[in-house]
Amino acid sequence: LMKSIDPIAGNDIIKNSESFHVDECHGLSAKTWKSVWIASEAKQKIGWSATPYETINNPLESLKDSTVLGITGGVRVQVSTNFLMDKGYLARPYVHYLSMKGGLSGSGAPYNKIYQEHIVENDFRNNKIIEYSNYLVKNKLKTLILVQRKEHAKLLMESLKGLKVICKFDGSNGLVFDINGDVIKSTLPETWTKDFNDGAWDIVIGTQSLDQGVDM
Repeated sequence: LMKSIDPIAGNDIIKNSESFHVDECHGLSAKTWKSVWIASEAKQKIGWSATPYETINNPLESLKDSTVLGITGGVRVQVSTNFLMDKGYLARPYVHYLSMKGGLSGSGAPYNKIYQEHIVENDFRNNKIIEYSNYLVKNKLKTLILVQRKEHAKLLMESLKGLKVICKFDGSNGLVFDINGDVIKSTLPETWTKDFNDGAWDIVIGTQSLDQGVDM
């Protein structure tokens, strides 16, 4: 909503709406989102979130949670993840833990340096990601790989030649690769999620912009 509406006309759209919904409403603690919620004069305001509070037991222990609680009035309806999975709205997760070789060296070093060494440039870890990604694609399963850095996404992509891969960054920024690993496009079409769901690509490598709120 914030990015798609005209900044001037948008004020009237928000103010005069009859029903106002905010997805991922735990973000209401942010100043901008809070002001948008308050600006709406809708009789019905609904916030949606699977994780409304960071502090589950007592939201009042956290300033962020207290803000969300104060703005929304608290949780009114709870729906279990099992119910959503049974109805087909959520995929049932299967978690497979892998043991990593070696310990965490470089104690006391800057975080960026440790992350670069143990995550981005960790050959053992990266090879496991590639191995399991190939396994999933071979079994006709859609595959999403989440990373924090663009350079890590590009590094993994180089080892996924032979597959149809896209890298999704913030906004429309991204890269589309052919099976030879060559870049076809430097931006993604608006329909990229539908295209992926329809089988246009084997793998999506995404940054934290895909952590939540994406229909895939």
